[in-house]
Amino acid sequence: MTNFLLLADNDAANEWLKDNPAVLGGIAILIGLMLLAFGGNSIMTGKARTKWGIELTGLMARLHGGFLAVVGLAAMTFGLFKVFGG
Repeated sequence: MTNFLLLADNDAANEWLKDNPAVLGGIAILIGLMLLAFGGNSIMTGKARTKWGIELTGLMARLHGGFLAVVGLAAMTFGLFKVFGG
């Protein structure tokens, strides 16, 4: 079960990411783009699936998609801050 703590307990990897914030920002931007794409798709189609496989339709799917889109935008904002602000 220690595989789940790979980066949390790895001081060398954390130090490398601290020295290279653009890599961390790039990862955050990619995650943000994926969340934004899934959220946009849910908003447009009115269909979504939760992480447990439950199918949402209508307003709940659009709310779920909106939440994913907002979190994706937040991740992208953090990534842009890390890439350009350091």
